Amino acid sequence: MSTRTKIRFTGLTVLPVGAVDWVVNWEARSGPMLERFEINLEKAPNNINSSSGVLLVLYRPDNSYLKEIDLGEIGDIRLPNINEYLNSIVHMSKMRVRIYQKSEGNNPKLLSSTKKPIRLKNTKSGDSIIATRAVDLGDGRIWKLDIDLDDDYPIIEINKKDALINAESFLEDPLNNSLILPSVVEEILTRYMMSSDWDSNSFKVHWIKEWAGQYGDIPDIDYEDPDHVREITSWAKEVAEKFSQRVKLFQEYKAAAAQEGL
Repeated sequence: MSTRTKIRFTGLTVLPVGAVDWVVNWEARSGPMLERFEINLEKAPNNINSSSGVLLVLYRPDNSYLKEIDLGEIGDIRLPNINEYLNSIVHMSKMRVRIYQKSEGNNPKLLSSTKKPIRLKNTKSGDSIIATRAVDLGDGRIWKLDIDLDDDYPIIEINKKDALINAESFLEDPLNNSLILPSVVEEILTRYMMSSDWDSNSFKVHWIKEWAGQYGDIPDIDYEDPDHVREITSWAKEVAEKFSQRVKLFQEYKAAAAQEGL
C-alpha cells in the first residue's frame, strides 16, 4: 500500500515484539530485502488468529512515516516484492506491526499493534551507538542532541536550514568531531545514568556498561543521596575527557584547523 490505511481502533491489544519473527537480508544485490516475516500466535494476544491481516508500517530512522505494506493474513503471509519498499528499509529505520480484522464495506478494525516501532539494525554495518539526522533548527543553533522517545537511541540533530550542512557527513569532519563529541558523550551519559532503571534499556546498557566501562569503573549510584546528581555529572565529565584523550581529539582539531588555515 502506498497510502495510509484507515483503521478503526476498538479493543486494541499490545502485540509483543517477541511474537514477531523477521529476517532482513542486508546484503541482497538490490538492497536490504525482507526474507522472512512471521507472527507466532502462541505469543500473540488471543484476539487475533490465522485469518487476521498483517500491516507493516515503515518509518525512516528519524521517525518520520514512510509507507505501509499489507502482508496478507497471518496464516498466509505474502512477502512483498522488494520494489514495494526499495530504499525504505535501511540501517536504523523502524517498523511497526499492526494486526487487523478484515471487514466488507467498512474500514478494517485494528486488533493489535506493537507498542513501539521496532528498530531495524544491520549488525554488519558496525555497532552504531549514535546517529545524525537533518532537522530545521532555525537560526538559533547548529546542532542539538535528541534522545529517541521509543528506545532512547541518541541522535545528533543537524540544522538543515538553507542546506548549508550535510547531516550524513557531519561527524566525518575532524573539526566537528573534536568540537562537539565530548559534549555529546557527557550529555548522553548524564541523561542515561540519571535513570535509576538504566540497566533495563539496551541502548543505555551499551553506552554505560560496554562503552563508558572501558574508561573506568561504573559508579554505584545511590539515587536517594542528595549528591547523586553531582556524582553522575562528575563521572560523565571524566569519561568524556578520557575519551577525548584516547582518540586524540585535541590533536585532531589542531591538525584540521591548520589544514583549514584557522
